[in-house]
Amino acid sequence: MKTIMIANQKGGVGKTTTAAALGLGLNKRGFRVLLVDTDPQGNLSSSLGIDPDSACGLFELLNGDNGIKDCICSSFAGDVIPCSIMLADADRRLTQPYAYSILDEKLGDICNDYDYCIIDAPPSLGILSMNGFSTAQYLIVPVNASAFSLQGLSSLFSIISAVREKGKHEIKILGILITRFNSKTRLSKEVLAVLENTAHQAGTRVFDAKIRQGVSIEMAQARREDLYEFRSGSKPADDYSRFTEEVLELIS
Repeated sequence: MKTIMIANQKGGVGKTTTAAALGLGLNKRGFRVLLVDTDPQGNLSSSLGIDPDSACGLFELLNGDNGIKDCICSSFAGDVIPCSIMLADADRRLTQPYAYSILDEKLGDICNDYDYCIIDAPPSLGILSMNGFSTAQYLIVPVNASAFSLQGLSSLFSIISAVREKGKHEIKILGILITRFNSKTRLSKEVLAVLENTAHQAGTRVFDAKIRQGVSIEMAQARREDLYEFRSGSKPADDYSRFTEEVLELIS
């Protein structure tokens, strides 16, 4: 099972949308996909039609209340381990010396059941994020084409270095994905140039696929429907499809 984490400490950059679209894109290509929601807001779970407050999920898994197979729900994008507001105090609740590696240990029990695991990270750095970093083999960083696009990137890359050095866990930054991109604006072009330089310094790349703006994403999420079928041929759907193919080329 190849595990990919979608993370950025800055909110509103499309982490959850990217996790759902990538998981769904892989699922449509015949791969067995598990999505793990580690954000207590539960937006990934909700967008896939799962009520995170009533489903057994990450809270029960990390607390040892249930086995991992009991914490998996089905959705149109693949299987999902949902996350609820019950983990809002995870940093206070999970204080064991090995707490940062619980998810990695639990996923080891089902690593032969799936081809890909997609982890949607919370925007804050804490025990839930560290569980993701300590589990994932690959990291994708969504960044929107805005004036504040670089906020948090340097600290995120520093965290990855610390995980590699202290945790003895190798995680590869697969690339930076630009969202809300408009090739006609000067700002988007300037952001792209800066991010390409940043990516080069971090030893990674900016994905060739750029996710253009479009209301179809928000509408599909609000209706809890398949992005690719909701507005077939929409700009965001086409862009995420190309992005999925690019990911497969990089790690298959």
